[in-house]
Parts: sequence; C-alpha cells; structure tokens
Amino acid sequence: MPNDLSIDQARRLLFQGGEAFDPQARRWTSAAKRIAGEPIGLRDAVRWLQSESGSPCRVPVAVIGPRDANAAQREAAFAVGAGLGRFGLVLLCGGKGGVMEAACEGAASAGGISVGLLPEGEWQAANRFVTIPIATGIGEARNALIARAALALIRSAPATARCRRSRSDCSSAGRC
Repeated sequence: MPNDLSIDQARRLLFQGGEAFDPQARRWTSAAKRIAGEPIGLRDAVRWLQSESGSPCRVPVAVIGPRDANAAQREAAFAVGAGLGRFGLVLLCGGKGGVMEAACEGAASAGGISVGLLPEGEWQAANRFVTIPIATGIGEARNALIARAALALIRSAPATARCRRSRSDCSSAGRC
C-alpha cells in the first residue's frame, strides 16, 4: 500500500492525496489546494495524532478472545496490547483472564492504558493489568458494549486456530 501521507506540524494537519485531516475536527476534508508537508510514515502519523497533535482521539481498540487461552493466543494478545500501548491507543477488553489479561499486560508493558468492562458488579474482579476497571454488573451482555464502543475489534488467535463451534452456538453463547 503506497504511503503518500504528509504533515504540516505548524498548522497541525495531516494530508493524503487531496484531503487534509484536522485532528480537532477529527475528520478528513477536501484540501482547497494541494499543500506539501513533510512526508510521514503511517506509524509516525498515528503516534503524532495520539501524542503531539494537541487533539488525541482516545476511541479504544478492543481485543477479544477466550478466557481459557492457550500459550500462542496469549502471546499474540500480549503483542497486540504492547503495540496499542506504543502507539498511544487505548485498549478495551472484558478485563478478565486469558487473552484479555495478556493484552492488558502487553499494554502495561508499553506504558499504555487498558479499560476492562467487567461482567461483574465489582471492579476488583479485573485482572491485575487493567488500568481502568469498569464494573458493569450486566454479565456477558458487556460484550455488546465492547463491540459497540470500539473503533476496531481485534480477535486474538493464531492463524491456525479454528473455532469448533457453529455460528449459532457462538451467537447464543455470546462468545466463541
């Protein structure tokens, strides 16, 4: 994928093609004229938006996966959490064990923030790496909140893992 991102730090704008991204308005708009800024890579652009733009967007990215995760799933979740933390992106998860705990641990290792939406009514039920525990008291219905509140959902599972449940089983169980 070609990268034609550029940045004008003085005006606090990112450009791509004929559009400008204004972090305060949080939207892309047509640039009245092609403005040449300094070239910037995608990673540096995300980092700039989250820490230097003056208008960081803290819509969380959710990590989902099983509580009874295997070592490969935990390793993948840790790496995702650490990556989100390095970019200054907020991690959202269910706040419990397995994939959720590994992702939170990864975020913590990179100085990131994790929000755990807990099914229980007590915030103390969160894993020890959750930065912000939120006790919902609504059981597994909190999964719908996670999906709705996130900018993106990342399912932590190795490429070779396959769900052995049918889609109807996953839907009725509320998780897979």
